[in-house]
Amino acid sequence: MDLESMNIEEMTGIKIGTPKFTSYKEAKEGDVLVAGIYRGDYPNKFNSDRPNHKFECQGREIIVLPAAGQLDYLIKEQINVGDLVRVYFEGKEEMPSGVYKGKPVNKFSIELLKAGEPLTSTPVLGEVEAKPSKETSLDDLE
Repeated sequence: MDLESMNIEEMTGIKIGTPKFTSYKEAKEGDVLVAGIYRGDYPNKFNSDRPNHKFECQGREIIVLPAAGQLDYLIKEQINVGDLVRVYFEGKEEMPSGVYKGKPVNKFSIELLKAGEPLTSTPVLGEVEAKPSKETSLDDLE
C-alpha cells in the first residue's frame, strides 16, 4: 500500500486537525482553560456575529473556546493573533444590570506569556482530558 492511497482518518478514526471545544459548565474558579498561541476567530455555527476563539496548543492541538461576553472583550482588548497566552476561568457572577440582570455570567482573565516562558499542559476542561502539569517552552509548540 502506497502513502497516497492511505487514509489516516479511516485507519485511526481520528480526524486530523479537528478542533476540540471546551465547555465552561465544568470549569472551576482558577482553572486554566487553554495555554497556547491565539490563532484568531473560529466560526460559531449558532451565531455568526459572535465568533469563537481558536488556540494552538502543545502538539499542534487546536482548542476552541466558545464566545462569551467578557472573554470576547478581553481578547479584543488585550491580545493579538500569534500571542502566546494562558486563559483562566475566574468563576461566575450575577450581571448587575442590563438585559441579563441577575443572570450568572462567566468571568475570565488572560495572561500574556513571553517566548520560552513555561506553559501548563493544556487544557483542563471540556472534551480534552485533564493532563498533569508539565513545563514546556514556545519551542515545543512549533
